[in-house]
Amino acid sequence: MRPSLFRITLLTLAVVALGCDTRSSSTSSTPAAGAGSTQTTVLNLIEARTSHEAVLLNGGEVVLLGGQAANGAALSSVEFFDGVQQSGPSFFFLGSLLQARFDFGAVPLSNGLIFCVGGNDGNGNSLFTTELFNPATGVSTFGPNLTTGRTAAAVFPYQDGAGAEKVAIAGGLNFGASTTALLDWEAYEVAGNTLTVGGNMADNVFFGTGFFGTTSGVASGFSVDSVGNILTHGMQLFNTATGGWSIPAYNPSTAVRFASAAVFADVAGNVLIAGGTDAAQSQQTDTAQLFDPTTGQVEVVANVMRAERSLGVATILSNGDLAVIGGFGNGKARNDFEVFDGSDFQTNTNLTHARFNHTVTPLLTGDLLVCGGSNGSAVHRTAELVTP
Repeated sequence: MRPSLFRITLLTLAVVALGCDTRSSSTSSTPAAGAGSTQTTVLNLIEARTSHEAVLLNGGEVVLLGGQAANGAALSSVEFFDGVQQSGPSFFFLGSLLQARFDFGAVPLSNGLIFCVGGNDGNGNSLFTTELFNPATGVSTFGPNLTTGRTAAAVFPYQDGAGAEKVAIAGGLNFGASTTALLDWEAYEVAGNTLTVGGNMADNVFFGTGFFGTTSGVASGFSVDSVGNILTHGMQLFNTATGGWSIPAYNPSTAVRFASAAVFADVAGNVLIAGGTDAAQSQQTDTAQLFDPTTGQVEVVANVMRAERSLGVATILSNGDLAVIGGFGNGKARNDFEVFDGSDFQTNTNLTHARFNHTVTPLLTGDLLVCGGSNGSAVHRTAELVTP
């Protein structure tokens, strides 16, 4: 069966490691602690990986691209998760990227390809290359080059005012030039396979997460920190029609702005910004913020999270609630998993393995696929299939 891409508006980072064409197997299936009937099934990846990209396909499969190995090397291999096999969910080697990379962006396109952009080459260099990976053939081809190397840029799809399919590549870090987050952005046009300079944003962005707009043609890019420098503003709004950037109002105006938070949007376009580090980058926080597209304001959530964490991954559940999974807090990787119902956080379950810099992909079945990441001392070669 030819896998076709399922267009999702929000992307999670994924790590791909080099591997061989062998099948992984389920190693356990047990109720998760404190979750009642919640089930967690542990699977083996082809290789250990962290800081990778994950893309969901139409048939319910997931493609894992690139990432970083336990020895710090960048990875080029691509894995394929097939959750519909009668023998059970498995991972297979699918192909390789032309350039090994981690901390990059990957966006599914309407033409069936996956657009991969920027990243780190494992030697401290920010990559300016892009490539187009075909999940049907396992073959990748180079796309146009960026104007500058970008690691951990905010990368998200959008349609411009004329209806053209594009991908925004905003900010990031150029390790070869500076330790400060970049201010400019570029636009990739799918039809012409071209890159153009977009100009400057309202503020620098590093490790941003992009959201395709659900209200008034607006998309938002959440910026975190720029290696030692806390940014003035955490949220930026991108107008898809004009290509302009702006900063929303904060209520109260002294609302906490922090780095390394988990970010995701619900079906109504409300954006949850959960956890992160304080302004001094010395302590994880349990504070959360919510961007309301109807008011255009970022407000502090009255109820704090159940645990202090940064580097958690947020995603949406089949019932519309938002989940924050894993991360780092209290000096160690976290394995807990909490759910935000629009007003409060509730503990849901524990992962089998504590992890950060992992990916979480909501599957068409309603399950969550949690892949790779690190526990601070080792890079995981495991994935977990969570049934909330």
